[in-house]
Amino acid sequence: MYTPGPKPPFDVRDIVPGSELDNDHLQARYDTANRMILLMGAISFERLFTEKWKSLLPEIICNIPKATNLGLLRDRADLRGLDAAYCLNVLLSACPDLSWSDYTATNYKRRDADRDKVLDPLFDAHVALWRQGIYFPHPLSCSKCNTEQCEAMHTLATTAGSRTYQAYFERLLPGASSDWKREEIAAFKAAIKAGVLFNMLPNDRCCNEEYQECENFAPGKDCLDCSDEDDPCDWKTEAVPPV
Repeated sequence: MYTPGPKPPFDVRDIVPGSELDNDHLQARYDTANRMILLMGAISFERLFTEKWKSLLPEIICNIPKATNLGLLRDRADLRGLDAAYCLNVLLSACPDLSWSDYTATNYKRRDADRDKVLDPLFDAHVALWRQGIYFPHPLSCSKCNTEQCEAMHTLATTAGSRTYQAYFERLLPGASSDWKREEIAAFKAAIKAGVLFNMLPNDRCCNEEYQECENFAPGKDCLDCSDEDDPCDWKTEAVPPV
């Protein structure tokens, strides 16, 4: 049974009517979104994906105590003691001049002894981050999927480069106004589907506020269509409607 912990400065549960009634699976997704917001929520998408690790990762590492103090991170991920700060420092020490875009564009299938000495420890650190519910882009073995990730990062960094992960959710707060353009929202959703960013959805709340193709659209209404893991919300249309 879910037991509420300390409330973070911004809690995605505030945009979900009746979130306290949701099951533990959804509560874990809300916690993961909150964790990622605390770690990178104020960093613009342009910086997040294109800035070199030597200037970006120290900022993220400095945010780890905030998440730990709120119970959103454990002190250690597993018996090897690979805590979040250690793992991010592995990435930083090994390849300070990489960005997330550079790292994700790596040809995963090309095996090379010298390359593997550098990248294998990065993959190990990345797995340890996953175990703590920290999700950043990474190279994929499927070249098509990897290309889609890289394209999604580039589109989000160029289309909504000044926006932030936290700002996307803030616009959904009750009574909040939003100046997000349709193409910015589409770029964010494409990044979610490509695995570039973590999305707290799906749940069973109506969340089709951008497309509104559903004739039964109503904010907060119970909706099984919006629980579709692969294509939440906009399952009736693939194209962004014209402005």
